[in-house]
Amino acid sequence: MGIRLKVKSLWSRDESTCAEYGFSQGRVVIGRRTSCDVRLPHSSVSSVHATLREEGAGYVVVDEGSINGTYVNQTRLVPQRSKRLRQGDVLRIGTFLLELHVEPIAQDCGVEETRSLALRLLRGESPDASKPLPAPELRILNGPRSGDSILLSASPMSVRLGRGEDCDLALPDADCSREHCEILRDAAGVRVRDLGSKNGIFVNSKKCEEKWLFDRDEIRVGQTVIAFEDAAAEMLEEITNGEEEALSEPLSAKIQAALATPSPEMTAEEPVESPEEDRDAPSLGNAATIDATAEPAVEVKLSAETPRQGGERVDLFVYVLAGAILALSAAGLWWVFAG
Repeated sequence: MGIRLKVKSLWSRDESTCAEYGFSQGRVVIGRRTSCDVRLPHSSVSSVHATLREEGAGYVVVDEGSINGTYVNQTRLVPQRSKRLRQGDVLRIGTFLLELHVEPIAQDCGVEETRSLALRLLRGESPDASKPLPAPELRILNGPRSGDSILLSASPMSVRLGRGEDCDLALPDADCSREHCEILRDAAGVRVRDLGSKNGIFVNSKKCEEKWLFDRDEIRVGQTVIAFEDAAAEMLEEITNGEEEALSEPLSAKIQAALATPSPEMTAEEPVESPEEDRDAPSLGNAATIDATAEPAVEVKLSAETPRQGGERVDLFVYVLAGAILALSAAGLWWVFAG
């Protein structure tokens, strides 16, 4: 048994900014904190927002008392109360949608992959397409080309480093091979890979053949040191360590517009799963909340225009019985006075 989550921002316009997490473990923690199994980079997500737990032949979800709530197919959950999940259910947590699939998982997401996926989600999180996050870049720290940089603006892309003039980043360094290594950027993140160089590559003073890169990592190629800088990583840490915030009315309105299926305005009170209802029953919401898109409830009260049907026979019986009682009472009075 395992669980796969396909996660995307409500603002995402590109599949490359979606993220897929796979877990075979019995408990998956979702939130903004670094230690969470699924990191969602937005202040609308609580540090520990919700938990998925294996139970029987499937999984349940529990909202851990988050400020903005956890939704299953647009029904808000009661905090600390489990809700059984079904194949294909969609969770909404803050400004993210998580589609659930129960299936065998060969390998769980590790810490580095989780962080890379969080960065990918962050790049797709801005609702303003005109203000994308800055792209990562490589900056040379020493040698004749000190201060030079190259922007990793596209994804996917690769940059070859070495002594050869035909390299994308040519390094005048005698200890470099002609084609020493390459930097690759794709949807999963940025990594460095050795191209069979004579002296190898070092990331933060540790020799390696291939390694994912994170903000402020230093790559040594021959005698040249190159810094990897990613402003998105710094933003991720700021979001992780920041305070959680209730969704503002303008942001709620944008979320409402982004959702494909109709529902009441999120600026009004939203449906909440009733504590008395069955866990698997569909939520009817609060008594004071009316979903204009829902089918009208059955009216129990009889209106003046409603046919009475069997009620008319009951009324006739009551009238006859009352008349009989009055007749008997009159006869009794006559007998008393006559006697």
